[in-house]
Amino acid sequence: QGFTDVHQEILKFIKLKMDSRKNGGAGITSIAQSVGITPEIYQELYEPPLLYKELIFLSGNGRRLTDKGIDYIK
Repeated sequence: QGFTDVHQEILKFIKLKMDSRKNGGAGITSIAQSVGITPEIYQELYEPPLLYKELIFLSGNGRRLTDKGIDYIK
């Protein structure tokens, strides 16, 4: 689907956060730090395709994986 290794790492990090917190997601800053980029770069370059392909969604508790996103990283 044209995703880079960084996209994969982002998805894995969000899954890790979801698994460690009941009904929780991951915040922009923690996602960006996990892959060594700034929050601005994350929002401008990496988040839009993940949202467009419906692999993640924005919740009140941060970014979360959709079922499609969970299946994608398996």
